[in-house]
Amino acid sequence: MKDNYRWLTPVYELLSSLVFGQTLKQSKTCYLSNIRNKHLLIIGGGTGSDYQSVQRDMKGDFVEVSVSMLRKAEKNLESSELNFHLGEIPLGETYDLILLPFVLDTLIDEELEELLMKIKAVSKQGALIYLSDFFPQKNRRNKLLQSLMIRFFRAFTKHPRKDLPDYKEFLEKAGFRLLKEKTWSEDWVRAQLWQKA
Repeated sequence: MKDNYRWLTPVYELLSSLVFGQTLKQSKTCYLSNIRNKHLLIIGGGTGSDYQSVQRDMKGDFVEVSVSMLRKAEKNLESSELNFHLGEIPLGETYDLILLPFVLDTLIDEELEELLMKIKAVSKQGALIYLSDFFPQKNRRNKLLQSLMIRFFRAFTKHPRKDLPDYKEFLEKAGFRLLKEKTWSEDWVRAQLWQKA
């Protein structure tokens, strides 16, 4: 599996904080206050650095498609009880909480549908999906920045997606319902909790 993030991994966190400050970290962690007894699945967790403050309460599986990101995550989250996997969701496990931090916006529709079906299959009844991501914009400045970001990631990490998906449509179709939401940057960045119906 080719690592399209290899060159980006060393500077990813710096770039993120320069552009967004603490906003992305806040969106990834605002609903993690009660995870102690939950079996987690984290998909696309990057370097894992945003979860360091709660890592002692984390147990379950961490899945990442980038070898370089995964190696960094193993170091950053060495005090957790997470198992680290390259590329695929492990078979035979079921989860109480699935974290999707800025990963769905990288997938084309067919891949997104397929991933949500896999997630549904490994989710316990009543399980929660914690989605944090960018949402389509009307604000002119954010819309321009969003367009530049999509082009940047398409060029340097080979993301195939050219726009942002309609998360609500895909999640509802997969059998999840929205429970609550927090927003930042004029609704551009959102954190949502969805529950398996």
